[in-house]
Amino acid sequence: MVATKVELFELIRRDSWHAGLSVRALAGKYGVHRRLVREALTHAEPAPRKTPGKPHVRAGRGNHFGAWQEPALFTAEVRAAFRSLR
Repeated sequence: MVATKVELFELIRRDSWHAGLSVRALAGKYGVHRRLVREALTHAEPAPRKTPGKPHVRAGRGNHFGAWQEPALFTAEVRAAFRSLR
């Protein structure tokens, strides 16, 4: 088992060069997606992990169904949106 992604990239690159294995064969050998094999063959090191951005701030009490909790606010927003269509 490979300890890190960097080591996995090294193994994939080595097997591709020395054994001449195809992308599909490398993916099967290491149990990864072919997209990861292609990334390993094009880049020596894996891309850094993405960190999540700022969490979404919702109006009202923060529930997904804000229109049910704040019907007056929802009604005002809908009327404002369609006011120009009168």
